[in-house]
Amino acid sequence: MTGIPRKSENGKKTRDLIFQTAVKILKEEGYDKVTVRRICKESNTSNGSFYHFFKNKDELLAYYYTRSADEFIFRQGI
Repeated sequence: MTGIPRKSENGKKTRDLIFQTAVKILKEEGYDKVTVRRICKESNTSNGSFYHFFKNKDELLAYYYTRSADEFIFRQGI
C-alpha cells in the first residue's frame, strides 16, 4: 500500500469537515455563535473527534487564521 494510510485520510477528512463547519458558522453568524457543541452537531461529528484535532474553539480559530494567512501568501507568491 502506498500513500497516506486510510486512518490518516479519514482523520484529515474529519478535521476538514469540523473546520469547514466552523468557518461556515463564523462567516454567517459571527464568533459568538461558534460553539464546539454546534460545530459537532452541524458536522455530525462527536465532541471526542473535535477535541482530538483541536484543544478548544480558540485553537480552531487560530488554525483558521493561520490557514488563511498561508493561502494569502501562496496566492501572492511571497
